[in-house]
Amino acid sequence: MNEKFRSTLTGSDWWKPFLVAYVLFLAVLIPFEYVTLSAKANPDPSAAAGILGFFVLYFLGLTALYSVFGVILFRAFLSHVSLKDKPFAFTGTIGSFLRINFVGLFLSIITIGFYIPRYMKRVADFFVNNVEYDGTKANFLGKTGKMFKYYILGLFLPILALIVGGGVYMATKMLQSGATPVGGNSSLFAGFAANIVILVMILPFTYYTYKWMVHIAWKETRIAWDTRFWPSIGYVLGQILLCCVTLCIYFPAASVKIWRYFTTRTVLYVENRETGRLSFEGATGAGFKLIWIQVLLCLITLGIYLPWGYAKILAFFINNTGVKTTA
Repeated sequence: MNEKFRSTLTGSDWWKPFLVAYVLFLAVLIPFEYVTLSAKANPDPSAAAGILGFFVLYFLGLTALYSVFGVILFRAFLSHVSLKDKPFAFTGTIGSFLRINFVGLFLSIITIGFYIPRYMKRVADFFVNNVEYDGTKANFLGKTGKMFKYYILGLFLPILALIVGGGVYMATKMLQSGATPVGGNSSLFAGFAANIVILVMILPFTYYTYKWMVHIAWKETRIAWDTRFWPSIGYVLGQILLCCVTLCIYFPAASVKIWRYFTTRTVLYVENRETGRLSFEGATGAGFKLIWIQVLLCLITLGIYLPWGYAKILAFFINNTGVKTTA
């Protein structure tokens, strides 16, 4: 038996907070971009303290927006999702999430990033443990220690090695040539190559992060991924390559295929025995067409259509996802 999730969310259900968040985000982003471009065009060491202060205010503003509207929008979304005609609910409060984010941001800065795994654990606890279905709340099972290992080995050390290696390379070239080795074409190529290298480097961390996040208990049921590292990484890399070759035209199809790949490998266990797994019946072609239409409508309306477009895309993924009982 395959019980499908159902989403009744439309743009009309959340357009007011969505557009308020969108406008406030632009109100924070535009001054930040203006100051950044001005600082690059007219570097002034005497104004460094003022620019730094502005950047701090920018990140605080983004954190506040994320905290307030993250809760509002997630609650509005989840209240329109159901399974077996029983709705989900979210009981998290804005105040709690504000405290988690401001404390997490502060401690992450003063610990040079080493608090980030604990911060991620607190955010996951907040969103998962406040989800309620059929009168029972879920429980996040991911441990901070495991995420700390993934963070150090999969993100912190590789990025540090890339920075050090890039710095040594630039310094060597400068000593050999006596000038900064940054031309128009070389700078563009170096930036593109660095982005590709970073993307490939963080894929293992991204995989293990999502696998860590999909570790949830509800009543006697445990939900987890049944995936292997190399096949999963290879599949995602193949989809990314197709996106690059097609200049991102293929991106909606990649999104559908990656969702299907990992959804169908999400398993429900009771006492370590598989009792079911998720399924996905959405057609790649239908998803490709739907997503591109919604993206184009958002671009044409300068983002005003975003609440409706986003709701339709979410509905496509949710309505085609179900829970299939294992025989």
